[in-house]
Amino acid sequence: MAVQFETLEYDIGGTETVVKAIGRGKPVLFLHGASTLE
Repeated sequence: MAVQFETLEYDIGGTETVVKAIGRGKPVLFLHGASTLE
């Protein structure tokens, strides 16, 4: 069974952010330490 993700693009404080989403319900964004910049 192939899974298809929806690509969502946001501008968060001037930073372009792309999120791959799947499923239903309220969106949840989890920032893993290996993929965040400070």
